[in-house]
Amino acid sequence: MRNSDRLSPRPAFLDASRRVKLFFETGSVAKFAQAHFVFDRLGLPLSGSHSDDANVIEDYVGGVQQLIEQKLRDVSLGQQTLYFVEDTYVRIEALSKPTDAIPHSVEWTQATFPGLMTKEWFESVSFLDLDSLLESQGGNRRASVYSTVGLHIPGIASPQIFSGCTDGLIAKRQGTGLEENQGFPWLDPHSFNSWFIPEGENVPLSDLDLHRSLNVDFRVTALLSLAERLEEYVAILNLPSVSVETVSHKLKDEQQPQLFPTRRPPIAVIGLTCAGKTTLGQFLGNYGYEHIEASSVLQILQGSERPPNSRPGYFQAITTLSLHGWDIIARRAVDLYKRFIESGFCITGLRTVEELNYLVHAFPDLIVVHIEAPERTRFERYMRRDRVGDDASLTRFREREQEHASFGLIGIADHCATIRVTNNSTLSELDALANLLAQNGSAISSPGATRRGVGEEAALRSQIYRCALVLARSDIALSPADIELLQGEDNEARIVKRNAVRKTLAEHPVLVRRVRESEKTTFYSLTDHGHSYVSLIRALGSARSYEDGKSDNDVKTVPLFHKHSK
Repeated sequence: MRNSDRLSPRPAFLDASRRVKLFFETGSVAKFAQAHFVFDRLGLPLSGSHSDDANVIEDYVGGVQQLIEQKLRDVSLGQQTLYFVEDTYVRIEALSKPTDAIPHSVEWTQATFPGLMTKEWFESVSFLDLDSLLESQGGNRRASVYSTVGLHIPGIASPQIFSGCTDGLIAKRQGTGLEENQGFPWLDPHSFNSWFIPEGENVPLSDLDLHRSLNVDFRVTALLSLAERLEEYVAILNLPSVSVETVSHKLKDEQQPQLFPTRRPPIAVIGLTCAGKTTLGQFLGNYGYEHIEASSVLQILQGSERPPNSRPGYFQAITTLSLHGWDIIARRAVDLYKRFIESGFCITGLRTVEELNYLVHAFPDLIVVHIEAPERTRFERYMRRDRVGDDASLTRFREREQEHASFGLIGIADHCATIRVTNNSTLSELDALANLLAQNGSAISSPGATRRGVGEEAALRSQIYRCALVLARSDIALSPADIELLQGEDNEARIVKRNAVRKTLAEHPVLVRRVRESEKTTFYSLTDHGHSYVSLIRALGSARSYEDGKSDNDVKTVPLFHKHSK
């Protein structure tokens, strides 16, 4: 099974009432970022640790097993802590001795160059030096990159070992990296990944997009093997009471309340296909937020084994939501990730009004980011991402847009947004926006971000909300003339006239249904989505007065309701 197929949320991690607390001891920011990415996709939190002892001398003589055991002993986290270490090393065939020894054994290690000394060797040689040396040795450019992970389990003397290997070639031209990979430092062009072309690819590992790199990444393979073993441990940890005795720590927790009980405001990122929702969510993950992909939650509900870079089909999604409720993704996400409510979570890819309505009622301080980009920019991103099952044509791209719009949220995205972001610039600017959001929820100073024209201001000024508000208060279907009349009689708010009512309601079939025709007059009522829309805007504070704007040709100033209506 491909690594990308294995990188799916694991119910054993997400549904567990007891979970392991795992630490990764490493001095490499890139390695920790990659491990955090892998475990985050699987649903297991990962913590980092780095010893300040710079005088540790690693022993390369005794082979891989001995090196891993030494690195585990040097960790200062304590023997009662669950932690792992990792070591990466390279075998270049032209510079190594032939051997039939088992990989990672002492004999194999002694015959391998640069082997366990890869880090020191890489710092002392240039790509041009290696290229010249290989040409002088006959041009054999075959190489293999290995990753070995050692896991310390409290109470067990011998470490658990997990390995990954990728065969390939030393490139003839050094990789330069991709701008889209700036948020993934393990694909940095200044590492050995820019020298190494994995088998089956034609460019260095550093020049592959994230999805393609997952399937040929040696360290991802090793980390997934570790995660799958931990999945078994977590399943054992959560055996039913007939199989294991569990000790409640509730009293202990109550006796030690937080000194400063605070909660970071949750963040929801909404927008069209390839506007940058997932990327912003991943950047927020770098600043302490737990990133939740709505499609991953849908996969769990469907019991699917789809790879994380594919998306559940439109009709399957409709079926699941119809059966379980249109807010099921939000409800299930909060349940699965409730341990991150205090530290902060970010959910991306919501499609229904009901999902956002649930979150706004559950978390009044929810920050809703509406991220957008020009269609051409989004289509170019769509072409580059190469997700499983994507038809890379403009026609299919636009069909997907219509499918997403049919869920209802996109059509009123500005009405419920806290901030609107135009994402047609650089990844570094999007990363800066994530930093501002994570710090205090304010992104006004970020390029392309604005609070103007969004939220309740946009809703209250919109014709659809004024019409929906009238329909929500009525127990019977109403005609356009009824809707115009019931908006009010005084000069305190803008009224939508009957001709504009017809046009407005026709533009929002998700929110409003045609009930019947009588004497050439159409009568309308709200759909369930429409009632959720009104509930959502009310929750955002729509009852507050607002400043009247410029009048349009089809509106005049009147209150939303009769003065004496009950």
